[in-house]
Amino acid sequence: MSGQFRNLRTRGPRLASLAALVGVVAAFAVPAQAQPVAVTLVLKDGDMPAGLASPVTGLAESIFVNTMGQVMFQGDISGDQFIWVDGKVVWKNSDDMSITGSGFEDDRAGGVSDAGGWVTMVGVGANDAIWTDKGLIIKEKDQSPGLMMGNLINFLYRPYMYANGGISFIASTDADANGSSDGRAIFYSVDGTAAKLAPVLKSLDVLGTDLIVNNTSSSIEYSSYAFSNDGKHHIAVIDLEDVNIATVDFNNDAAVVVDGKVVMQEGTASNVMGQNHDNFDAVAINNAGNYLTSGDGDGDSTKDEHIAYNGKWEVVEGDTVGGVALASGSYVEGLALTDGGYAAHVWNTGGTERLFFSCDASAMKTNSVLVLKEGDEIDTNNDQVSDGKVTDISGSNFSGVTLALNDKLDLYVAVTLDSSTEAVIKVPVTCCGDGKINGTDVCDDAGESATCNVDCTANKCGDGKINKTAMETCDDSGESATCDDDCTEATCGDGKINATAKETCDDSGESATCNVDCTAAACGDSKVNKAAGEDCDEAGVETKGCDADCTYQECGDGTVNKTAGEACDDKGESATCNVDCSAAACGDGKLNKAAGEECEDGNTADGDGCSAACKIEGGSSTSSSSGSGTGGGSSSSSGTPAAPGDVEAGGGCSVALPSERNSNNWAWLAAFGVAVAGVRRRRR
Repeated sequence: MSGQFRNLRTRGPRLASLAALVGVVAAFAVPAQAQPVAVTLVLKDGDMPAGLASPVTGLAESIFVNTMGQVMFQGDISGDQFIWVDGKVVWKNSDDMSITGSGFEDDRAGGVSDAGGWVTMVGVGANDAIWTDKGLIIKEKDQSPGLMMGNLINFLYRPYMYANGGISFIASTDADANGSSDGRAIFYSVDGTAAKLAPVLKSLDVLGTDLIVNNTSSSIEYSSYAFSNDGKHHIAVIDLEDVNIATVDFNNDAAVVVDGKVVMQEGTASNVMGQNHDNFDAVAINNAGNYLTSGDGDGDSTKDEHIAYNGKWEVVEGDTVGGVALASGSYVEGLALTDGGYAAHVWNTGGTERLFFSCDASAMKTNSVLVLKEGDEIDTNNDQVSDGKVTDISGSNFSGVTLALNDKLDLYVAVTLDSSTEAVIKVPVTCCGDGKINGTDVCDDAGESATCNVDCTANKCGDGKINKTAMETCDDSGESATCDDDCTEATCGDGKINATAKETCDDSGESATCNVDCTAAACGDSKVNKAAGEDCDEAGVETKGCDADCTYQECGDGTVNKTAGEACDDKGESATCNVDCSAAACGDGKLNKAAGEECEDGNTADGDGCSAACKIEGGSSTSSSSGSGTGGGSSSSSGTPAAPGDVEAGGGCSVALPSERNSNNWAWLAAFGVAVAGVRRRRR
């Protein structure tokens, strides 16, 4: 064999071993695959729900949800657009011939009332228009509601609808009808109709001493305003102007206004040392008048981006929130606040967008949890297998509503999957334990109670959750070898039959029908059950000490125990059984009166005073006679049988019961006298 082939043969095993080692190292080097985030998929590109003539080609970034949990957003199909509410397409641009163009005019518009109403912005003729489920509300070039005649709507922005059915929007206004905007206003209609539209905040409104809303076409930020669900509170970011124009500071003119009052202003001190309020971005407000804002400060730029609750900086760039460090350069991309005080917020940290949820907006820094981030795999059908990767979470620090959250904890967000598929998903969140029923809570007693589990599901024995307050010591979703079906630990003697634990009975101890080990009592089971009248139990096998009926062996007990030598046992003497439990037979040496025996001499010979039938034998004549010889005897001339023990002439004897002796006393005496007389004669 050549050296070349020898070399291959010797190296082969080494190469195989090396390959195996590399494989092992590689296996340890591969990180464990994270479990995909379970979400609910609402709609995605490529879907073709009922009511559409072609597949979905795009979805708006702004998502809205009412207090009932009905979600609303806008979407695109080829040549048309649609409104989605509560799981279905409710309207398309093409449904009304007066609508021009093929697209919505504001992809940030929207909202849904608890009655299922909705709002959007479309083109009507050459103008943008506010359109609801009731139809046209207002369009550009219309008279500005509540303003001086001739003051026209020049541009429309951000129409929203709220749970109560109210609608709002911002408009640039043209006071002199020259086609140029010279002011702005926020309009609101409490019932969503054009008739109830009125300005709530507008240019030149007085907000405090020497402060008015700037009289410019950008005096109110069109993407940074909101109303509460009941319409009683509103918040907006505006530009201020001093009444005395000579003193206005254009570097500090931005402010947050809540219900017509300035609550935060550029250049004023925040609660964070070295930081004054500076720019303001996203805003949200609830029915209680509590509000959230995002923005930055004028101090250290690595620690100035923040979310404020009621004006107090609550989460600040540089903090660690939900286990995530908000490193320098992090910024807010979305806010949501519910009437119950729950909050959601999106941060872009190091180029990665992360969605957080908080059960208490007033303490977001300490109780926010990370619920979704770019790069997460998601599971949309609960099979624990990835159905796509989140490559973008929609949001912007200036684009308006991008998150939808309500007090039922329905949290919706628009995402991009696998870099190209737009989708709307519902992300599960919970505040179980806060004492409020929301989200998937069936109950919430702020912890475990007799009726509510710690996970806020209704307590029921058999639900697989041990509830100690309800006196459960175990819960195996039904009976198991260690747990009874009443959720107490299985123990023989607890009075509960546990078939899985091999119990056939349980009478809380020994009973006539149940052994102490919870098996059915039966003579022969090798378990002595005193309550069942057992004295012994030799597994059904008769022994010298134990009858087959599990009582102690005793002659006379009525049970024949052959092992103990009993041939019979009639509870005493009977015609067939002697008193010592031997079979009755004449000649057995055991007198058995019940068998009709009068005597018993241990044999069955006649002529010895006791016949072969065990009857006392009598004489054959009326006179006495004598004889000699072996086995000879004498008899009374009267025919009365000899008494047992009497000596007869031939040396024989007979056996009789004592009563028989008593009845023949006189015969004995007579015989005795005759014998004595004979002796005396011979002595003479």
